[in-house]
Amino acid sequence: MNDMGKQKIFYVLFFGMIIVNLLFYTKLPDQIPVHWNLNGQIDDYASKLFIFFPAVFLLLMKIGFAILKYIDPKGSNYERFKHTLEVIQLAVYLFIFCLWVITWVACFDPDLINISFMMSLLCGAVFTIMGNLMPKFKTNYFIGIKTPWTLSNETVWMKTHRMAGKLWFFGGILMIIITMFLKSSHMIMDLFMITICILAIAPCIYSYVLYRKITQNV
Repeated sequence: MNDMGKQKIFYVLFFGMIIVNLLFYTKLPDQIPVHWNLNGQIDDYASKLFIFFPAVFLLLMKIGFAILKYIDPKGSNYERFKHTLEVIQLAVYLFIFCLWVITWVACFDPDLINISFMMSLLCGAVFTIMGNLMPKFKTNYFIGIKTPWTLSNETVWMKTHRMAGKLWFFGGILMIIITMFLKSSHMIMDLFMITICILAIAPCIYSYVLYRKITQNV
């Protein structure tokens, strides 16, 4: 898919959300669900104006991605993984869109949505996509495993992202598969939290160990 195609997807999602919100805004209840607890039950509501937040957030993310290379001291590296960054943007946009759809459905039939199940599947998909892309990340201060050790050494960055890529890819797939067999929302959320901790902490530890090994051999 070329750059124009990716831009079209953003505008279709953004304006599609805005148009649907405006057309059916009066059909929404005055208070809409915005938060679920660990048991998958709605525990917080907000004004129905909140239905516009996902579209606003989508736009802010696009602006944020657009300025990254200008504010990052390592901005010149963004051209080296431009295509990868575009795929990440697309994944983020689709994730936000899915959350918006879930919110709309929950407004009219909360029991139809198992939020723990949906979030676990969505996050598993995002982890899988990110894991596939991570080995292509170049050194920067905003995207990837940003520890003092990866940012200090190009080799540590490269090897850490290769390791993290495999971990996130298979971790995401495993998360999706296990979620399909779990019945309890609480068990799904436990799986989600455990997976997050492993995917976040393991690469950081690996980068430190690798950095120490490389610097001690110099």
